[in-house]
Amino acid sequence: MRVVFLWSMLVGYSLSALMGILLALSQEAEVARLLGCSLVVSLSMSVMFLLALFRDLGPRSLRWLNLLGIICTVPAALIWVALIFEIVPWGIQESMSRFGGGLTFFAVWSLYVGYCFVFKFRIQWQRLLVWFLFACSLFYLMLLEMAVIDEDIVEAVLRMMFGNEEVFIRLLVALIVLSSAITLALPVIWLIERVVRGGDAALDQQIEVSLSCPRCGLDQMMPLNKGSCARCRLEIRVKLDEPRCKCGFLLYRFEGEACPECGRPVPENLRWVQEGTGPVGEAT
Repeated sequence: MRVVFLWSMLVGYSLSALMGILLALSQEAEVARLLGCSLVVSLSMSVMFLLALFRDLGPRSLRWLNLLGIICTVPAALIWVALIFEIVPWGIQESMSRFGGGLTFFAVWSLYVGYCFVFKFRIQWQRLLVWFLFACSLFYLMLLEMAVIDEDIVEAVLRMMFGNEEVFIRLLVALIVLSSAITLALPVIWLIERVVRGGDAALDQQIEVSLSCPRCGLDQMMPLNKGSCARCRLEIRVKLDEPRCKCGFLLYRFEGEACPECGRPVPENLRWVQEGTGPVGEAT
């Protein structure tokens, strides 16, 4: 499905570029409508492609939301295309535009939620940032949907909650700035965590295990991979079976019950109970 959306998106943008060139040369209204139609289709395919991507990479618990966003994108695109070509009767154009706007807002919101939750964090405060963005986006969606239905509803809610619309606007602007900054910082935080986690994994490769030489019986510490006995110089290779999830995530020293990468439950035999326990090394 992602491949279909990707190719449709690329074809749509190519047609948009062609229509833009024709509009610059001809200045005809029909070409402008074709350009608007191609842009609507291209943007819709982009949203559906990203939603399908987040559906595969994000947590399983939110796949229904990504699928619902894809479903809402299709009628929203059809409505905007119909409005561009003036197929909709004049009497219901305003109602159709409001309905299309509501579907569009929901599709974009589901895309934003998929973006936030595609970053899988292990530290609690990082997860709280994601849930804070989810709460903020849900609040923005509610305001937009109420504004699409009737602007008077939003004004009545603001008077009831704050009494002064100006105070609410200032708080809303501050909240938007804060949530936008956190949204942009999410990939940076995720990359930093990956670098730190990769450094920890590299240090784990320097682990030494306690063993007795099978030839001379000397008790000693032996590093992983290839080594030799300190007394008789017997070559000894120490292998460590790394506990990994099916997705490939290293579970060494991980004490949780579910994989932070894919969300699969971790079997009890792969869980790291405490320091010094876990998979047993083999010496040959």
